[in-house]
Amino acid sequence: MLASTKIIKKTAKTVLREKIPVSLAVSTVIMSVQIVFLYMCSTLSTVIGSAAATFLFVLLEILIVSPLFLSALRFFRRLQWGTEDKVISVFEIFANKGFYKRALRFTFSVALRIFGIALLLFIPYTFFRLLTSNAFYEQLGLAMPVWAANFELVPVFLRTIADVALFFIMLRYYLAPFLFVADEEMEPAEALITSKIISRRTSFDYFSLILSFIPLILLSVFIMPLLFTMPYFIMAYLVHCRFAVAQYNSVLDGLNNKTPSYSADF
Repeated sequence: MLASTKIIKKTAKTVLREKIPVSLAVSTVIMSVQIVFLYMCSTLSTVIGSAAATFLFVLLEILIVSPLFLSALRFFRRLQWGTEDKVISVFEIFANKGFYKRALRFTFSVALRIFGIALLLFIPYTFFRLLTSNAFYEQLGLAMPVWAANFELVPVFLRTIADVALFFIMLRYYLAPFLFVADEEMEPAEALITSKIISRRTSFDYFSLILSFIPLILLSVFIMPLLFTMPYFIMAYLVHCRFAVAQYNSVLDGLNNKTPSYSADF
């Protein structure tokens, strides 16, 4: 049985208790970069247009923010094991060509997989959204059929179903970032596959952990509190993942078969 949410949170707090200054410094770095990019693209949108500014923002998220976050996750993972690196080390990923390219492959692998799933899930919603859109018929030079109004609530229902389904499908890959930073030899595709295997037993426990953080998540909407809650969120995630992987290996040992277990310095 996986460790309870209470134990995971307590363990995360214990790890961070003596590491508060450095933890806050790393979260400040991540948030500062994100805020700078947001404001920069928002300002540029008045010059280059909203579409171009959005494209630039997405590009920066992929090329800079995502690798930087993975580097920060690696920082906290090492902190979890008692190794305190310098804050500046989170930027080393951009100097390490191999690690940076691997981080980009991971980002693209996750993004493409989620995008493909989302595309399929939102097809019904898109169809009925167009079917009940007056603007769609105007583009075709037609009058909106009277019967189309009978389906105006259908897109809302389908959108809700698609959002919920996408969230729970994404839960299958929640372990992938942890696996990626815990085993620097693991390929992105292997991290995604391994996450799917392990999460079959642990995704509900992780969902419960997320629910337990709802008050802090709502508080973090005001941005500034996120400086203090981000290290806690990340460390709780890492602690949960460690327990999840340990449980997976324990189950395999109990089965006494030849299925390969996962190892990341446990």
